[in-house]
Amino acid sequence: MAESLLGSEDGFLTDGDDIFISKKDVKDYHGNMDHVRYLTWFEKILVPPKSVLVLDQAPYHRKRVEGTLMPNMAWLKQKIVDWVIQRDIPLPDGIESFNKLTKSSLIELAKSKPVKPKFIVEKLAEESNKDIKKLWLPPAHCEFNPIELIWAIVKGYIAKHNPGNNLNGIYDLSKKAVSNITPEMWKNCVHHSIKYENKMWERDRLMDNFLDSPTTNSMTPIIIPIRENDSSDSEYYTESDDLESEDGDLEFFDS
Repeated sequence: MAESLLGSEDGFLTDGDDIFISKKDVKDYHGNMDHVRYLTWFEKILVPPKSVLVLDQAPYHRKRVEGTLMPNMAWLKQKIVDWVIQRDIPLPDGIESFNKLTKSSLIELAKSKPVKPKFIVEKLAEESNKDIKKLWLPPAHCEFNPIELIWAIVKGYIAKHNPGNNLNGIYDLSKKAVSNITPEMWKNCVHHSIKYENKMWERDRLMDNFLDSPTTNSMTPIIIPIRENDSSDSEYYTESDDLESEDGDLEFFDS
């Protein structure tokens, strides 16, 4: 089962869902989504003006606009040659043809005319003329995205009402689970994530103060052992903080 949905403190975006049963058998739900389906869905949904889209680093979010990719070693050599020629990059002294160069040499040449990366989802947001901003989450930090808490609730409902993990009827269960999510639940999850983000900012500030301290060099180094079962998400998902509700700006969080 895979789902694409947008939500904010006002709840899920009306008519913005794409729920389907995937034919792939993967452990990570991101593997069930491809950029074609995701971008087709994204192009159809009606995101309100002046929204902020919060996106993680999933590959289907980061499909590049054609022409904004820099050459890399995975490219065919002729494709790199064509890229260099199209951008009027001059031949190095003593070289008769770009084809005489190795791929690595061509890639070094390409760096003289860097291309700013642009993602299709950003292009679609700009073309909507709705002043939609994008906020990219740092890699491997799903705890900053409140929709992860929403998915935990949805998956918990499905597991409870489909204990045999039977695929039959799971689509209807998913629709029901999503419909059970209220705006108040969304608001609580959003502000829980904001509270966690503020906590991380405070830790970042404390670290800066520590590193800037004139006595730092004379202090005993702090060694933090890494255990096998440590994970970046464990602390967040075992937080006992209440999901408090406060007023805030409208943001849409993407799965």
